[in-house]
Amino acid sequence: MSLYKPKKSPYWHFDFQTKGDRVYGSTGCKGHAEAEGVEDLERARAIYGRYIPSKEAMSLDIACDRYWIEVGVDQPSAKTTEYQLANLLAGLGKEMPLGEITTRAVADYIATRRARNTRRGTPPATASINREIELLRRVIYRARDTWEATVPTINWKALKLREAPPRQRVLSPDEERRLLDAAAPHLKAPIAFALITGVRLSNATGLDWRQVDFQSSTITLTVKGNRTVALPLTEALVVLLANQGPRDHGPVFRYRKRPVKSWRRAWTGALDRAGIEDFRWHDLRHTAATRTLRASGNLKAVKEMLGHADIASTSRYAHVVIDDVRAAMEAVESRNSPEPASARQTDQVRK
Repeated sequence: MSLYKPKKSPYWHFDFQTKGDRVYGSTGCKGHAEAEGVEDLERARAIYGRYIPSKEAMSLDIACDRYWIEVGVDQPSAKTTEYQLANLLAGLGKEMPLGEITTRAVADYIATRRARNTRRGTPPATASINREIELLRRVIYRARDTWEATVPTINWKALKLREAPPRQRVLSPDEERRLLDAAAPHLKAPIAFALITGVRLSNATGLDWRQVDFQSSTITLTVKGNRTVALPLTEALVVLLANQGPRDHGPVFRYRKRPVKSWRRAWTGALDRAGIEDFRWHDLRHTAATRTLRASGNLKAVKEMLGHADIASTSRYAHVVIDDVRAAMEAVESRNSPEPASARQTDQVRK
C-alpha cells in the first residue's frame, strides 16, 4: 500500500518505488482523496524528473511515458502498446519535441518501418504500421486535450496506408477431416472446440474448467477488450468437454495430464502432414463464423458467438449470405421451369 497514515500523524503519507528508487514523505493532507492527488503528482515528478516539463518542452519520450502510465499499462493489449511505443520512440527519436513532429516526419517514419523486416524476415504488415500511427495520434491528442501541451497539425488521413482486404480462408470439410486425422492427440479436441465456438487461440488453449458451467450450460470467456461473454454449451460441446475429464479447476486441454506450454510445433506438424497450405489457427475462427452464418443467416447471432463489440466487425462475413442468395437465384434462373398448368389449359381452349 503506497498511501498510509502513521499512528502519530494526522496526515496521509506516501511510500513507493520507481526506477529502483524509493520515494516517500507526507502529503500534508488529512483526506484520502486529496492525498491520492498529491501522490499522483509525486509519482509524476519521480518519473519525469524533478519537475514536470512545461507544455512547450514536452518531448515524445515524456509524452509516451505519460501515456503508458495513465492509459497503456491498464489496457488488455498492454504488451502490444508497449511494443508500439518503443517503435515510435526508436523511429522518431526520444528527444523529439511534440511540437516539431510534422506530417513529413511521420511519413519518413512509415517509409523506414516498411523497409525494415520483422524478426521473421518479412516486411511488417501495413495494418501493423497503421496501428502504430493511430497510437501516435492518441498520444498527441491526449497531450493536447489532457496535458494542454503544444502539438502539431498532422494530416493523419493522408498518412494512412491502404490495407489488404481481410483473409477469407475457410477450411473445407475434406481439409477438416485431414487436419483432425493428422493432428496430435492433444490437439484434436482444441481444434474441434475452435471449429464449433470460433474462439481465439488464447481462449481455446487457456480454457480453464472454472469457466465451464455444465449446470447452466455455458462457457464464460474474457475476450478482446477485456469484455466477458458467455457461450452456450451445445450437445457437441458437452460431449467434447466431457471426454476431457472434467475437474473443478485447471486447464481443460492438456498434454500427458499437464498444461500445454506451446502449440506451435504440433499445429505446424498437423498442417504439413495433412497437406494444408496457407492456413492459420485464426482461420478456424473464420471457418466457424462462416459455417454458423451460412447455417443460420443470423449475423447478430454470429456477432455474439465471436464476442465482437460492434456488428461492423462481424460484417466481414456478410458475403456468405450474399453468396448463398446469389447461388439460389442463379439456380432458379438456370432451371427449366415447367409451364404452369393454367397457361397450358388456356392455350388448349384457344385452339
